[in-house]
Amino acid sequence: MTLAKEELGMEVVERSISRNELYSAEEVFFSGTAMEVTSVVEVDRRTIGAGKQGEICKKLKRLFFEITVGKNPKYADYCTPVY
Repeated sequence: MTLAKEELGMEVVERSISRNELYSAEEVFFSGTAMEVTSVVEVDRRTIGAGKQGEICKKLKRLFFEITVGKNPKYADYCTPVY
């Protein structure tokens, strides 16, 4: 959410959504520690958007990766050095 807001200039709102909103979305993706940023191309056998990873997901995935490998000094405090 921080990356979408600060780096992509998107309005970010956290709220519950209905299945219908998912069905009509241009892009859907999950994010988390284990899965990082992963696109969702189908919900209940209904294709989401173009049925492939969207541009926003690609950008967030790239940003997330840069942060996790320490290549983005702006978010250095997100990482814990391991020696």
